[in-house]
Amino acid sequence: MSDDIRSLELDIRREVAKFADVFIEVAKLTCISAYVLLNQEIASLYQRIACTQQKLEILPTR
Repeated sequence: MSDDIRSLELDIRREVAKFADVFIEVAKLTCISAYVLLNQEIASLYQRIACTQQKLEILPTR
């Protein structure tokens, strides 16, 4: 198997650097996506809290 890899005459450092570049870009996209989803969930929660507060304000008091 190692002979098969050697026969490809790959520049390991260049291949690792390419992989690292792609990996970092994908990781950045993943973080951004997670951040967007979290913000959407927080916004939804704020809307539900505001709606609940409005309902509480119109309840009659004793």
